[in-house]
Amino acid sequence: MLNARLALVPPVHNAVIRRINHRRRDPGCRDGMDSGMHVLIVDNDRDSSDLVSHALSGAGYEVFQARCVADALRLSRLHPDIDCVLADMRLDHQVSGVEIAGRMRPRLRNSHFIVASGDWDALDGACAHDLSVLRKPYGKTELLRAVRHGISRQLIRHALLTHRRPRASGALLA
Repeated sequence: MLNARLALVPPVHNAVIRRINHRRRDPGCRDGMDSGMHVLIVDNDRDSSDLVSHALSGAGYEVFQARCVADALRLSRLHPDIDCVLADMRLDHQVSGVEIAGRMRPRLRNSHFIVASGDWDALDGACAHDLSVLRKPYGKTELLRAVRHGISRQLIRHALLTHRRPRASGALLA
């Protein structure tokens, strides 16, 4: 059992590394691992959105900002290669960050969704495989860690789902 699991890890790891390298645009970026990865920020608070955008851009991410649900849905249609969506839990009186993730999920199948919430009991144990919670207040380190972790989880999950083990040849060893 252990040997079978070890045999699967290198090809999956290699697939993740190939995707990261394929998406890399600027080898001179300060954090080359994140270079070329796309993040969509959905927040109706302009100041918060700008601060998060600045932190993520400085780390090498390509950032899109949406101030409302309609903008977020439009950007998800225009950019199906978004790797991570960071949405505030309380966007407006009608839609929450979790509901936005549900609406975008069919378009952004390989994305990870992060919901930022000041409610420390929000979504405990109720998160989908592609959704995580970033507790407010958070700093730059927690933000970057959450985004990096979310994208890594999705890349690994995608690689595991698309990885095909080689078939054994027809020849039998005697």
